[in-house]
Amino acid sequence: MDYANQDLGNSSQSLEINPAISSYLEETRKWMTFLAVLGYICVGFLILAGLFMSLIPSDSLMNANMPFKARYVGILYLSLGIVYLFPLNYMMRFSSSIKNALLMRDNDLLTKAFKNLRSLFKFVGILAIVGILFYVIMIITLVIMGVAQIF
Repeated sequence: MDYANQDLGNSSQSLEINPAISSYLEETRKWMTFLAVLGYICVGFLILAGLFMSLIPSDSLMNANMPFKARYVGILYLSLGIVYLFPLNYMMRFSSSIKNALLMRDNDLLTKAFKNLRSLFKFVGILAIVGILFYVIMIITLVIMGVAQIF
């Protein structure tokens, strides 16, 4: 059922944020901010590692024992760091919008906050689907390669 487009019957009715809901939203905001900051720190390390790996010369001893060049790992790290920035930005936008909405009692800011929360879950959901598909493709590929080696 699509609740977003559902008519509540009486247009004078509005959703009320009582003190308990306000408290829960404030606590959620604090945790979301903490997780976003922690995520930014981790992404910073990921990007630094990616830059470091990308700059390792191809003929170095570090690359000698690896089945693939460190530069490719660096590019992967940089790519993952960029991808992880999107959900972190949604988290920070949600946190700041909730904070301002609760301070100013502004429904538009509350709507903006939940729009960012929806975008966060949508992005994470799509990322999870892509990850699952990647694993399925890898398993099928490994099975096919294993069967091909038998014959």
